[in-house]
Amino acid sequence: ASSGTRYLYVRPLDAMIAKRLDNTEGALHPFWSPDNQFIGFFAQVRLKKIDASGGAPITICAAGLPRGGTWNADGTIVFTPSTASPLAAVSASGGTPTPLTKFDSLRKENSHRWPSFLPDGKHFLYQARTVTAGSQGEGGLIRVGSLDGKVDKILVPASSNAVFASGYILYVRGTTLVAHLFDESSLELKGEPTTLAEGVTYDPSTNRGMFTVSSNGILLYQTGSALL
Repeated sequence: ASSGTRYLYVRPLDAMIAKRLDNTEGALHPFWSPDNQFIGFFAQVRLKKIDASGGAPITICAAGLPRGGTWNADGTIVFTPSTASPLAAVSASGGTPTPLTKFDSLRKENSHRWPSFLPDGKHFLYQARTVTAGSQGEGGLIRVGSLDGKVDKILVPASSNAVFASGYILYVRGTTLVAHLFDESSLELKGEPTTLAEGVTYDPSTNRGMFTVSSNGILLYQTGSALL
């Protein structure tokens, strides 16, 4: 808006005009519900959801300085409550969040962020930031965890968010977006990554590349420098 206030906007891929969602002032880090009916987002130190067609947002729980969220078909949201916390899980209908991951003290992790569910809705990707991260250097790790806490393993060193699509995990190295073959059954990466795009926007202050991909494989990304 002209006042400098952030709002959520929704734009179909086949349209040139985006619709502003009112009552989303200050919105950060939006993410879709699996049925595309709702958008989760953070504002006013809370995790909220809003109907994608508009209306009044509904508060789910408190969230201080968040770093992303993801929503599965069973109605569970995994999110980062604050910049220096592990991940937590909460019902999309509201409630008290429960801790989900733990920092690896040997690797000096200090933040778990940018969670993204795998298609089974039980496992999720996330970035484990270490004290050496905070720049475009590879100080962080992409890990895979599970809602039952039985899985928590390192996939690849990278200070990036990561998403799964069409058999691959996508993440950035510097400003290069890559696709890395991923075995969903063994939860392991295979071979070497393949370059998808160069010059992708990367925000070193949050360790996040500006890209997303839909469940049917449509990739969107931003190019240029991030404004810090």
